[in-house]
Amino acid sequence: MGKDPDFPESAFPVRREVGYNYLRSQCAYDVALGVLLASVYHLTRIEDDVDQPEKLCIKVFASRRNPRIPSVFWV
Repeated sequence: MGKDPDFPESAFPVRREVGYNYLRSQCAYDVALGVLLASVYHLTRIEDDVDQPEKLCIKVFASRRNPRIPSVFWV
């Protein structure tokens, strides 16, 4: 998934419809000095009797001038 300013709304189907139900990790980093920040979410779809669970990485970009990304707590 790419840049999406409405990340939480677009993330709901990832959990509800596709089944990625576990947040493995979340990190943030500078993309370009003084320009962009990124928040990276590593998700896993955990199911019974699965040896190799599916994994997904979502990156969300924010301007350094207004570095706000809504919480994904409720996702």
